[in-house]
Amino acid sequence: MKKIILFLFLINVSFSISQVKEIIIKSSINNEGLHNVLLYSENKLIGATNTYGKVKIDITNLNSIQLVKEDYYDLSLSKGDISDVIFLDFIQTIELNEVRIQNLSNKQILEKIEYNLTKNQQIYSNSLKTQYYNLLLVEKDTLHYLNNRLIWKMNDGRYINLQNKIIKNFKEAKNTLTYNVRDKNVSFWIPINSRMRSIYFQKDFPEILKNKEDYYFNIINDSVFHKIIFKSKKKRKFSYEGYIIVDKDDFGIYELQMNLTKNKSNTVDCLIVDDKAQQSYFIENETLFYSFKKNDLKYELVTSKYDLIFTQTKGNFKGNKFTNKFRIESTSDFCDNNAIKFDLNNYEKL
Repeated sequence: MKKIILFLFLINVSFSISQVKEIIIKSSINNEGLHNVLLYSENKLIGATNTYGKVKIDITNLNSIQLVKEDYYDLSLSKGDISDVIFLDFIQTIELNEVRIQNLSNKQILEKIEYNLTKNQQIYSNSLKTQYYNLLLVEKDTLHYLNNRLIWKMNDGRYINLQNKIIKNFKEAKNTLTYNVRDKNVSFWIPINSRMRSIYFQKDFPEILKNKEDYYFNIINDSVFHKIIFKSKKKRKFSYEGYIIVDKDDFGIYELQMNLTKNKSNTVDCLIVDDKAQQSYFIENETLFYSFKKNDLKYELVTSKYDLIFTQTKGNFKGNKFTNKFRIESTSDFCDNNAIKFDLNNYEKL
């Protein structure tokens, strides 16, 4: 009898010490498990899902968790709401409802958008706390990788959450735009890891507006939005097409998408300073996307996306394909007690 009581006591104690729960995290749009969802409790990373969207976490001392995944909205759950299966919502684009006839001319609308981008930039803001995702590959080799929460401290720089792995297989040569992989150097024409440091549409789209005569503009609207679809009149090197969705009242931006127009002349050259070696690249695809939400007459960044695919046509990696996936997304508020200063240019802790 004493043995039975002791056995039951030990079981009860073990349950009170640790409550490990396995959960599956899925996409709400296709019901598939989501790989590499980060799970935080306050300011600590407590787990990440595997290929099938599964993860085991100890919920014994948790009050709540935050789920973070690039291209999906963050989700915060109290301990009592942590179910066996959890769905995350994809950050979707805006769909216009019934299209209506506009009263303003194309020229007037474009002028108002340009004014906001050049003279009224203060209506746009980035979150001080963001989820930062940046992956650069040459074929299957990782050149750099970062998937972490960043904190921007005014006049002081960026700080990174200490809890998870930051870098995989990342090296740099003396030239800051040069990487070393497979004992060979490879260089790029732009600092890819800082391509979307801030709200770059303030630089990208105004260039199109300044050269309006080179583009076709088709403007449609509904009761809430203007949607401006643009396309280059001529097929030329590094021209773009896409759309911008703005508020009908104040012409603030909700969405902007820019796609590089397919062209055989979309090539760039660069030089590895250390080796004095010339390298050339063909840009197969480049897409930029920005999404904002309106709050008290201000536009706060929801997500900024940058996707780039390019192939080296001359150099040590001739014929190899490179892929860069970059996201900056606003994230749920969290304590930053254990954050340390971080250099985004060189991917180094300071």
